[in-house]
Amino acid sequence: MPVVIVTKGRILAEKLEYNLVDHCNLSCRECSHFSPFLRAHALPLATFVRDLTRLAEVYRVRRLRFVGGEPLLNKDICAFVGAARDCGITQDIEVVTNGVLLERVSDDLLDRIDSLAVSLYPDRRPDDALLERTRRRCQQFSVRMRVERIDQFRKTQTVLPVDDPKLLDGIFKSCLIAHAWSCQTIYDGRFYLCSRPIYTDSFLTGISQEPRDLRRIDGVALHEPHLLERLKAYLEAKKPLESCRHCLGTVGLYEPHTQLSSRERWRPHPAAESPASKVDVARLRALLRWQRMATSLLRRLPSRRLSRALAVAQTAFIGD
Repeated sequence: MPVVIVTKGRILAEKLEYNLVDHCNLSCRECSHFSPFLRAHALPLATFVRDLTRLAEVYRVRRLRFVGGEPLLNKDICAFVGAARDCGITQDIEVVTNGVLLERVSDDLLDRIDSLAVSLYPDRRPDDALLERTRRRCQQFSVRMRVERIDQFRKTQTVLPVDDPKLLDGIFKSCLIAHAWSCQTIYDGRFYLCSRPIYTDSFLTGISQEPRDLRRIDGVALHEPHLLERLKAYLEAKKPLESCRHCLGTVGLYEPHTQLSSRERWRPHPAAESPASKVDVARLRALLRWQRMATSLLRRLPSRRLSRALAVAQTAFIGD
């Protein structure tokens, strides 16, 4: 499990994500943030500032990523980026977009960020001319631009809960989203290991299951005493989150990338497949072996740089 590095009273983390909006202009099947099943919504800037300022008291991160949904749908994106810069929690700020709305990337935004990550999907994507114009503009503002072409997603959502304790434990311990990729996030007064606890109840409601108050159960309250101690214990915990019962983490089988229909978006079809039947067992075993090795090494040589190097090596040897 992850080794939490604390220096001068602050946790040193690799990455923090923030959902600028819940919704998206695409409806990708197996979206890990459940965006196709969410109504248009964005938390107020004041909530973000309050939460990030509190977190910054006990937490430093190498990179803060604004994600979604589609972050360019938030008309106040520049104000959010400016607030993140002002609070001092990081020196590196990235915006992650599907590229469809690249025309909305203003000079003001490029002047405030350090990198722009574009995920290209086969059915809806910007044309090459727009990508090239954006690349030239990024160069003008010394902004790194990274383009990733994606034509498949791993199976993530599960209608039937993962009830096998061994499988549930394996999914959690092998999860690259939660551990290696450090997709930690904050939302409306709470800190989360990943975005799944924030949105899983919306998915459950869509398939006519009872919501479980997972935002509260699986998160750490930011505005209560002893935040550093509680965050450290949460990040080092070996027990799966309750949200993990409806997630395959990063060991689901690959499926072709497709867009959900309107019916599937608002009333997800309850295809009751066994979670175990959608797990890549060989990958699960390989990731668990790697995690044990990486954890043992980091306990002997705790280092954020080493942790980052191990994550890169893991992708090279096992894949993402």
